[in-house]
Amino acid sequence: MRYYFHVAQHVHDYGRLKFYDAVREVLVQVLETSRLSVSEYDIRRLYEDFATAYIIGVKSRNPELFKEMVMTVAYDENTIPGTTVESISFLSTQGTEDQHILAIGTAADILIRELESQTGLAGLINSMFPGQLENWSGESFSELVIICYDTLYGSFGSVLSGPTAFAS
Repeated sequence: MRYYFHVAQHVHDYGRLKFYDAVREVLVQVLETSRLSVSEYDIRRLYEDFATAYIIGVKSRNPELFKEMVMTVAYDENTIPGTTVESISFLSTQGTEDQHILAIGTAADILIRELESQTGLAGLINSMFPGQLENWSGESFSELVIICYDTLYGSFGSVLSGPTAFAS
């Protein structure tokens, strides 16, 4: 059986503050390790973009996909005539390219560790969105719908009591 989870609604039903506290724990580790800074105007966007990437990374069990989702690559063709300069950044943060690369690696390491132990934000995500990921739709947190299916072992239960997903 397939389950469709509208992520923003599911997070709202669980408790936005509780969910974003778990997101904050991971983000603080990443930002403190990399020494990146965030504009006060970009904080909400950073949380939502990071949560989107982390949810897909956890449900797909794919740290490389997660890294692709948190990495922003910009190309500047005007720096040196005839060449294209590539710059990498970690979502909507500010810092040097080395800091951004460190942040991406740190976030992926945390994801891997949490996937192995099923603790932290990864454990919370798997309990909120049970089952194996089949697909997802949407580019932003507010639009994200993940599609999961039951496995041989069932849907693993959910921390939510109400029907915030629909089955097909």
